[in-house]
Amino acid sequence: MKKILSMNDLAAIVKGRRLELGLSQNALAQKAQVSREWIVQFEGGKISAQTIQLLRVIEALDLSLSVSVNTNAVAKDSATSTSTSSTSTSLDELLQRYGAR
Repeated sequence: MKKILSMNDLAAIVKGRRLELGLSQNALAQKAQVSREWIVQFEGGKISAQTIQLLRVIEALDLSLSVSVNTNAVAKDSATSTSTSSTSTSLDELLQRYGAR
């Protein structure tokens, strides 16, 4: 299962989704209520995203960010636990489609 390992991975997903929706950087910035320069820098990997701005951009692209329990770690802690598939299928798809190269 793929994971977002860096801000570059997340930036690649944001840029890919923006292009998929046919949005310019300016249009996304307006929709997300952030500056165009912030979008440019974020997509270019030149900015450490502030949480509120990042959440606005994710919402503006009709994406969601979720946190789930790492089932592999839980299984190590409990002899009776069984490893199950995480609910991050959509994250896997996004990383495959847009992941940083």
